[in-house]
Amino acid sequence: MTIYIMLCMSTALSGYDMMQCLISLIGTGTWYATVENEWIELFGHYLPNWLVIKDHAILAPFYEGGTTFYLTKYVQAWLVPTICWTVFIIILIWVMLCINVLLRKQWIENERLAYPIVELPFNMTNEGERSIFSNRMVWVGFAMSGGIGLLNGISYLYPFVPNIPIWITSVNRLVTTKPWNAIFSMNVTLYPFVIGLGFLMPLSLAFSYWFFYFFWQMQRIVGSQWGLLGLPGFPYPMAQVRGVWVGLLLFAIWGGRQHLLQVLRKSLTGRGVDDSTEPMKYRNAILGICIGMSAILGFCCLFGVSLWFAFSFFAIFVLNWDHRPMICMVLVLIIS
Repeated sequence: MTIYIMLCMSTALSGYDMMQCLISLIGTGTWYATVENEWIELFGHYLPNWLVIKDHAILAPFYEGGTTFYLTKYVQAWLVPTICWTVFIIILIWVMLCINVLLRKQWIENERLAYPIVELPFNMTNEGERSIFSNRMVWVGFAMSGGIGLLNGISYLYPFVPNIPIWITSVNRLVTTKPWNAIFSMNVTLYPFVIGLGFLMPLSLAFSYWFFYFFWQMQRIVGSQWGLLGLPGFPYPMAQVRGVWVGLLLFAIWGGRQHLLQVLRKSLTGRGVDDSTEPMKYRNAILGICIGMSAILGFCCLFGVSLWFAFSFFAIFVLNWDHRPMICMVLVLIIS
């Protein structure tokens, strides 16, 4: 179970839209600056040396390769920005953790939200007679899905090895007339790992994925019929997704308003809801959020960002929070 918790945290932080973006952005302003775009003249002087790399020679091996990172000049150049950004990320994670402490009781005990993905590691670590590894069907499914993935991976590296086709066809190829050709990336595939995840998902959530995918395709078809598909970004799927995140947050706040009021009362008066089973006291969690956000805003001010802009940015950031790190932390709190 410890390994599972470590994997949850590491993949949430180093995965999509998290650390992979941050590492590349440390050198972007210098490496992609040209005479034509005038990045150095426009905003180069706003970038502090303790947060970014400004030496083009230091960045060249990072983007082009050809040498090892573990040389004194490279380590020294990256050391200070790495430490500064590490401190920032740790503070941000701390704020996430404090928020989850305030919400854990409401989500798990009051609303009794289901976390089906947690059932899998629980069953895998069960050493009793009903261990998941004693089920023959588990090994049959593992052999089928793992075998297909292994064989197709070998076939990708060595084309002379035959593969098992899981990509059947694309609907886009079958529809060529307007407005139906506005359908985007509708492929018929059979990915075993996606099918497995579908069984772990609640039926209502799986239906939502299905329904809104076709709803998005229908928006493109109607937009093509009305001549709107030429607008940049139409039908603005990411804007719709962000709007859903804001709506879910507001709904969660309204649904848990009684619990949040009790949490506030407990932190101010010491009376009310019991927080003895929480990872930390509610008062400490609220103080942690306030101190953490103050440190983040101070970091932004040192970076050269005005206080009002930094506050507005992180207010919107919380409203549109990428919830994977928060969800993983909730899983950790559940397991622990």
